[in-house]
Amino acid sequence: MAPAPGDISPARMFAEHLRLNKNKGIGARIASAVVSIPGFMQKGLDKDYKNNLY
Repeated sequence: MAPAPGDISPARMFAEHLRLNKNKGIGARIASAVVSIPGFMQKGLDKDYKNNLY
């Protein structure tokens, strides 16, 4: 199996996924705004990875 390309950003993919969500409720708008903060999503993913290693 080939390794994933180095230019893929899981944080950016997740943020784009939330932005494309058709749900326009207050929770969806807040989530979209929060993940739009530069570096915020990646910091959260890094922390989750560190805390949840098996």
